[in-house]
Amino acid sequence: MPRREDVRLIVTAEFDAVTGTCFAAGLLSFEGFEEGLPVAQEHAFVAEDKADEASVLRRLSAALADVLRRVDAANREAEDSASETASDAAQDRLDTAVVRLKAFKEAHPRLHSGLSNVDELREERDNLEDAIRIAQKQLSEVVKSEERAIRRRQKRVHVYTYDAFEANIVGDALSRCRDRWTDEQRADAALLERYFCPPDLLLQPGSGALSRVTNVEG
Repeated sequence: MPRREDVRLIVTAEFDAVTGTCFAAGLLSFEGFEEGLPVAQEHAFVAEDKADEASVLRRLSAALADVLRRVDAANREAEDSASETASDAAQDRLDTAVVRLKAFKEAHPRLHSGLSNVDELREERDNLEDAIRIAQKQLSEVVKSEERAIRRRQKRVHVYTYDAFEANIVGDALSRCRDRWTDEQRADAALLERYFCPPDLLLQPGSGALSRVTNVEG
């Protein structure tokens, strides 16, 4: 698998021009490695008759949802277990700098030329303001570094089809079967629609014209 891809999902679909239905679908997943090679799992879903299109989609969406939810759970665990010690320390330094500047301004609300030590006070104020800017920059850098570390531990998923036409097969079938889901199945179907948006749900911005999915990669 290429860099920045930890889980690859390949969806296939077959269309019957006579019945106008999707009569078969498949899901090929590559997740993890054994002896340097990706671990593959293959699932095939075939309709028992021409009226069984919804069953094909239900099984495909359930299999896809199972992988996506497992990856999502692992990614959330990686995020929750991340140490925030560095960002906490950087936030403390910023808070301390802000408090010091606030205390200075309360003690010296006006710095005017009549004060004998006005130059020293102005220099102290400038130093306190510089300390805040430095602390803000450090906090921003630490937070970005921690976010990058979390992303490196998390898994990235890409979804493909072998041919763009297969994306349209699945999207069209989802349109035909939308009223045939139970509430539980509808949650799985929503994940499938995220990658294979039915044409009646996909509009070109500002035009109202329907637009089809021609490429899938998520």
